[in-house]
Amino acid sequence: MVKFAKELARSRHILWADKYLNYKQLKKLLKRSLEISPGYDGSGDGPTRESARLLFRHLLEEEIEKVALFYLEKQGELAAELSELRETRRSAVESGDGAAAASVLASYRAIGERVVVLVGYICLNVTAVRKILKKHDKNYREHALTSSFWAVEVERTDFSHLPQLYRYDGITAIVATVRGGLGELQSDVGEGGVWTKY
Repeated sequence: MVKFAKELARSRHILWADKYLNYKQLKKLLKRSLEISPGYDGSGDGPTRESARLLFRHLLEEEIEKVALFYLEKQGELAAELSELRETRRSAVESGDGAAAASVLASYRAIGERVVVLVGYICLNVTAVRKILKKHDKNYREHALTSSFWAVEVERTDFSHLPQLYRYDGITAIVATVRGGLGELQSDVGEGGVWTKY
């Protein structure tokens, strides 16, 4: 069985490499915290087990936030492109320009491919979070983090960005817009008959 860190490194989108959860660093930090004796009081140079555990949590929160914000940024970029593409499609329909229609069709396909890449990105990151939380909770049963990272109640002070990664509302809207645009383009082509070769 392939180690997840290697699978993550192999599967990541090259241009987004620094936008993925740093699973390897989190795993190393967790391992180091476990090497500290539970009874160590911090009287020497090193951190206590508790301070190392808190550092792990802080880094995990920062990594999840990084992933969530990048995910939202990419959704926004796709939404903006779709908004512009809608106007381009309308212009192409009104002018009857077959080449413009072909370009719009290619743009919708390209956006669809980027949505697939973005969904792959989020799936890899969610798996990384799930795996690192499982490792943490296995070793720190009395300080399990999984439930606090899944908190969605507004009143909670330990709110996490993790639920944002499981919300596909933005992606669903983008997919619906692509499908709708392609459907409208197809009906426009069918009605005018001008673009049937595209």
